[in-house]
Amino acid sequence: MADPLLTSLCTICHIQSPKYKCPRCGARTCSLTCVSKHKKWSSCNGERDPTVYIPPEKLKTDAGIDHDYNFLTKIERSVERAEKILREERDILPEEAATPRRPPNKRARLNKGQSRGRVTFEENSRKWDRSSIQRMRQLGIHVSSLPYGMTRAKENKTSWNRRTRTMNWQVEWFEWKTIVPEDSNPQPSKMLYKVLDEVPLYLGFAETQEYHRRVQLSNQERAQEKKQKASEKKILAGGGQDVTSTAWSGQEYVIQDSRTGAWNEVISGSYAIEALKDRCRFYYLKPRTPSREQQKLIPLQPTENLATILPGLDIVEFPTICVLPANSTAIPDGYIVENRPSKSKKRQASSLVEYASEEEGEATENLEEQEDTTSSSGSDSDSSN
Repeated sequence: MADPLLTSLCTICHIQSPKYKCPRCGARTCSLTCVSKHKKWSSCNGERDPTVYIPPEKLKTDAGIDHDYNFLTKIERSVERAEKILREERDILPEEAATPRRPPNKRARLNKGQSRGRVTFEENSRKWDRSSIQRMRQLGIHVSSLPYGMTRAKENKTSWNRRTRTMNWQVEWFEWKTIVPEDSNPQPSKMLYKVLDEVPLYLGFAETQEYHRRVQLSNQERAQEKKQKASEKKILAGGGQDVTSTAWSGQEYVIQDSRTGAWNEVISGSYAIEALKDRCRFYYLKPRTPSREQQKLIPLQPTENLATILPGLDIVEFPTICVLPANSTAIPDGYIVENRPSKSKKRQASSLVEYASEEEGEATENLEEQEDTTSSSGSDSDSSN
């Protein structure tokens, strides 16, 4: 019996007859072991090359149709996998809407390419509800939105407060405790919190400090503080009557210590908030300043509110307020104070909020139906827990 030809045997072991054929290079192998050796020795990934020329007569066969179908399916799955990673893991793309999106307007798509990006998803990812847009138009406030996925765009929680009929701005606070001339680069503390546009700056800053102080407390410390506040309310009440025995309490409740003259913490707390007007200096940090230049600060009054501050200023997503101690006139290194720009009727189109049309406004308003319940300073009610 004649020996079989080498070309009819496995190209790796040359013993067994081949069972498999490499989709990329056409090498014939007999087992998984030989397939692995072939990929390692030949540096072959074993994937079909879609760019290889195929004669027209082969494209008309079932194998040719399957080749094109598999190629297109692979591209579609790769796109879906990439979108899933960007949307769920990295939070770069916006979440898909619950309702299907209307097909894009053909005329808009062909309008010199200006609306071509909206065919996939909106370039301006920030969706302002109609009430917020009307409020900003009324006050003359212009906001620039960043692309979806950027940190500042994700941190923007600005909303509309239906109870007070005002904007509930997300505010970024930079606080310098002290400014020492020897320290060339003092690092401020950063805080994010929501403030209503009609609340004075010093009150909004006090609420922000209180919120971040409570966040850092443990559950035990929060429970102890809750009990202490309940006892302080009882002190202010000036005594009471027992519900079960109907006996009046003989305890003496005072709001000032007769020996030291010190006021109770409940009373002194309000004075501490009012003292922020004299202990702090407030500045608006102007955005879009190149890093090679000094950052520009615009002085503000503690009693001013965002409704009077923001008109005429350049805003990127939400305002940034810098807080400096009032016991010194020094400015941190790398910053410079400049006057507030004069209000001008001319405005650049790139810095405006993209106001929605009537149909888009109705769709956006439906997304903002949930009422924003806030405290007196604009903070979320559930954030105090």
